[in-house]
Amino acid sequence: MIQGAMGMLSLRHGDHCPVTTEARGRWYAGIPFLQSVPENMAENDASTVTDAGPTGWRFANVELNLATLELRVDGRPTALERKPLEILRTLLEHAGEVVTKDELIETVWAGRIISDATLTKAVAKLRAAIGDDAQKLLRTVYGYGYRLVAPVEPMVQNSAGQPTLAFEPGQAVTGRPNFLLQARLGAGAAAEVWLAEHAKTRESRVFKFARDAGQLGHLKREVAVYRLLRSVLGKGRQIVEILDWNFEDPPFFIELEHVPGGSLHDQAEVLSTWPRERRLMLIAEIAETLATAHELGVLHKDLKPANILLDTGRDDEVRPRLADFGSATLLSPNRLDDYGISRLGRSILAGEHPTAGGTPLYLAPEVIAGELPTARADIYALGVMLYQLIVGDLQRPLAPGWEEDVDDILLREDIAAAASGRPDNRLGDARELAERLRSLETRRNERAAAEQLRANAARAEAAVARVRARRPWVVGLAGSLVAGLALSTWQWQEAVGARAAAEREAAQAAAVNTFLTEDLLAAANPMRASGHDVSVRELLDRAAEALGRDAALEPAVEAAIRVSLGRSFYSFGEHQDAELHLRRAHELSRDQHGALADATLEAGWRHARVLAALGRVEEVETLIEPIVAARRTRLGVDHPDVLKVEAVLGDAARYAGQWQRAIDLYELVVARLDALEAPRYELVETLREGLLRSYHDAERLGGARALVDLHIDGQRQHYGEESAEAAIAELYLAGLYRQTGQFEAAEGVYLDVLEQLQRRLGPDHSMTVNVHHMLAMHHIRRGSAGEAIPHARRSYEHRRDTLGSRHAMTLAALNNLAVALREVGEFEASLRKQEIGLATARELFGPQHPTTLILTHNKGMTRLQAGETEEARPLLLTAMENGNRSDELDGLWQGHFAWGVGRLLLAEQRIDEARERFEHALWLYERRSPEGDQAAMRVRESLAALPEG
Repeated sequence: MIQGAMGMLSLRHGDHCPVTTEARGRWYAGIPFLQSVPENMAENDASTVTDAGPTGWRFANVELNLATLELRVDGRPTALERKPLEILRTLLEHAGEVVTKDELIETVWAGRIISDATLTKAVAKLRAAIGDDAQKLLRTVYGYGYRLVAPVEPMVQNSAGQPTLAFEPGQAVTGRPNFLLQARLGAGAAAEVWLAEHAKTRESRVFKFARDAGQLGHLKREVAVYRLLRSVLGKGRQIVEILDWNFEDPPFFIELEHVPGGSLHDQAEVLSTWPRERRLMLIAEIAETLATAHELGVLHKDLKPANILLDTGRDDEVRPRLADFGSATLLSPNRLDDYGISRLGRSILAGEHPTAGGTPLYLAPEVIAGELPTARADIYALGVMLYQLIVGDLQRPLAPGWEEDVDDILLREDIAAAASGRPDNRLGDARELAERLRSLETRRNERAAAEQLRANAARAEAAVARVRARRPWVVGLAGSLVAGLALSTWQWQEAVGARAAAEREAAQAAAVNTFLTEDLLAAANPMRASGHDVSVRELLDRAAEALGRDAALEPAVEAAIRVSLGRSFYSFGEHQDAELHLRRAHELSRDQHGALADATLEAGWRHARVLAALGRVEEVETLIEPIVAARRTRLGVDHPDVLKVEAVLGDAARYAGQWQRAIDLYELVVARLDALEAPRYELVETLREGLLRSYHDAERLGGARALVDLHIDGQRQHYGEESAEAAIAELYLAGLYRQTGQFEAAEGVYLDVLEQLQRRLGPDHSMTVNVHHMLAMHHIRRGSAGEAIPHARRSYEHRRDTLGSRHAMTLAALNNLAVALREVGEFEASLRKQEIGLATARELFGPQHPTTLILTHNKGMTRLQAGETEEARPLLLTAMENGNRSDELDGLWQGHFAWGVGRLLLAEQRIDEARERFEHALWLYERRSPEGDQAAMRVRESLAALPEG
């Protein structure tokens, strides 16, 4: 959003460039990538797509408003200087962690050199303001740093809008008295931007001002990224220079050099007059700078023409410079150790929100669909800009039929490679795009040579036919020549065939795009959305409704739409909706292409996966068998894509509560995958996590410690330490702690992961709610059942509403709630829920199923603790006897059942028989986990409490 004016590349400061035609959305292969933009939305004022996050924090009797940095103690405003408030804000963002002195100084004083004494005085003022002289809230870790130990909760409230800062042209910049504001260049979610001029030297600068603490975070992020990039790039012309910053006193700002050439957006008309070759070299330079940023792990996340400035140097050569890294994210925070960036600097760069910022026209499909951005999302934006520069229109979206605007087949291939709707098909390195563009002439020559070879082969064949009758001896020689030419052109012909297939697929995608653009995405226009923004979830619902109304769709088009909708619903945890669309997509593909066509097999695999999540094991087995057979025939028995399909059987067993079967299936698939050379990381981790989840559900993580550590390290390295994937991986470590009785350690991990997922994925995401389920189990085992109840209720209600009341995972959550109620003495409420769950389990799974036996045992324990010994006896004995015969239950639950019968015998004063059952339970536990676990410790306590005799 930085603009300027000078020479040929002229710009009128303060002008806006309205989008004169409605920016239309499209779907690529059924994936939405552009929401409609109002006609009166200017590029410079376009809102970025962000999450609001918390508006403040509360702990003890203290509240801090992040927007205003207003401090309240006991509900009353409390005056405090800026630096102590910034210290408090930093400690709140890292509540429970030790924040070092160096980290506080770097974060709060932003690179200024100060002494430890200055920090100590600021902390003392903070303690005095919040009344914490005894260090009950803010603890000093002597010689190291500080730690906020009080429980912290976020405050979130809706805001109607953001006011602009009270600046006027001619006003002096605070702290820079010689720089006078000239023109407001723009304002958005991240900052308000002004051009300023030195009163004496007439030198121009650009200032980006933060109106509140939230925007201050964007400015700090931009400075942190600049420092990292500059440490590698050096002082040059690839990125815009940040000259200074003020993060101490309001108004906060960063001071940037003024690039007088303006941005690509500003110079759209001038650029359209440039020769195409010159425009292509511009994109190539941008791609090379972006590639360097990606190599450092930096994602820009808001790449667009307004953030690429044109610098005219002394050689009069115009070069692009990347600007505005205020929304950037760092993929690999650990790499910053080499550049002297602290842990808090890493957290600034890693980002706090799950959704990516960006301008809708340039957002990649997967980002709008809710996935975390990767380098390929930046490359997608680069591909859109490449198309726009080629056609000479920086407002034109990459809409269906864009290929007709590009007359060069190689450039069409380059655009398609950079802006593919499927990230797996997209270029993975921006430098590759630069190399393609710089070698365009060479590629044309190679393509022409291949064409000439093909023509020569055709002429040779014709010559053979002409001479066959007159000169038979020539035929052998000519035939050899034809064979040689054919061999030379074989690869070219293969490319032509692949391109034809791609064109057929593109035609189908265009039909999908047309349907969704005209029937669906127009409804997402904020001007027509009843006064509120349309969420992706609402968009999916509207797509389903529009699909039901349109009876004229071709079957292949409808199948493609339904596959995309099914995948999107599945990612939201809406498994019932996903199953409906994927089942229909599979039927349509089978009718259209045949049972063994690639499209049919893909739709069938996705349908099987969602059936697995619904616990419908028999349907999965029936559906997956022909898919596995077809994949094995084409790809081989141990091909990764075959193993991926086979793993669905493990998913189905796990979701249905058949833990031992799930473990056996996963262990077999993972072992075969590990034997392959360099299998895809994402597939390895997906299957490894399936195995870990099965261990977790069967409470057998004790023997899987090495696998837990491997999984956590892998997710951190691949996705980043601050990623949701890394947080989810730590749940298995918490489960291991819980199962071995290390409750303090387990709870710390659970709560940390819950806070991270609430911030990154939202409170209603299925993974966030799963942590509530795990916390409920944790508190029950710990003996703090009262704390388990809200977590158990949250988990049960969410699973009931999303999976249905008859799903195995819903029954597990209902069981947790019932057990928690029992442990606090609410026996009637507990029994009512157990009777509902037990009746459902018997109907769904039968009397011998592990879920049924567990619910039977738990109902028996409720009866026993309520003093109803006679009613408890048949329930507990049935669970134990059938459990001993079950192949699905290992020593853990068999031990639980034996311990329950021991409790029954103890209540009946049959001491010796009770001791025998307790000893048998202990033997089962220790055989399963020789190092012992929390269950074994509980039985030892029961044995120790038995009277002698």
